[in-house]
Amino acid sequence: MPPGMLAAIRDLTEAEGNGEVADDSSAATAFIRYTDRAGVETKRRITFKRLSGHFGELAYIDAFCHERGAYRQFAISGIEEMICPFSGEVFDPMRRCIELQSAGALRIHDIVLTELARLVVFMARCDGELHPLEEGAIEDVFGRYLRHFGGSDATYETALHESRRLSPDGQDVRKAMWRLKRCPEGPLVARFVLDSCGKIIDADGHHRPEEVRWGLEIDEALRNVAGHNA
Repeated sequence: MPPGMLAAIRDLTEAEGNGEVADDSSAATAFIRYTDRAGVETKRRITFKRLSGHFGELAYIDAFCHERGAYRQFAISGIEEMICPFSGEVFDPMRRCIELQSAGALRIHDIVLTELARLVVFMARCDGELHPLEEGAIEDVFGRYLRHFGGSDATYETALHESRRLSPDGQDVRKAMWRLKRCPEGPLVARFVLDSCGKIIDADGHHRPEEVRWGLEIDEALRNVAGHNA
């Protein structure tokens, strides 16, 4: 184990003051040496909560930071070292994340798919009802997204499960559009979103005023992005 991290582990563990021992959650806990986007290096003890990324590719660890006493997001590329606090084993950060995901200990949160889900669920519900044909169209949108941008069956099932619990409002929709305009592969994603919203509006064969109004707002927000590199 690198001497610098050994000292950091000792200091952080002593600060806890309770001689912590491994438990059922210890597989998802680690000490890390982390460099943020500003180039500032810190040493943290984190407990993993989930993994995040774009298009099926892991990019972030969403975790509870014990030093900050709050939830934080850590770019995997910024983790210089990762060490088990109980065994001292040194992990490759990306490989460790993949192992935890494969074992079912952590879920992958697809950031773009989450925002897309908010939009299509809102479009299906904005007229006050969710038609079975619209539900089927949402499932089709998720399947096409994963085939087009990448992802796994687990990502599909997670998106489908979480979409059934969503109750997005107009503010959620506007935030989702703002984030999608700035995501990787922005033009491709914008075109996919516009096409998907159109399919939701068409699904039950009726174009209600609420659907038309929101469809126009989404089109106005994303069409310039979708036109890039067209």
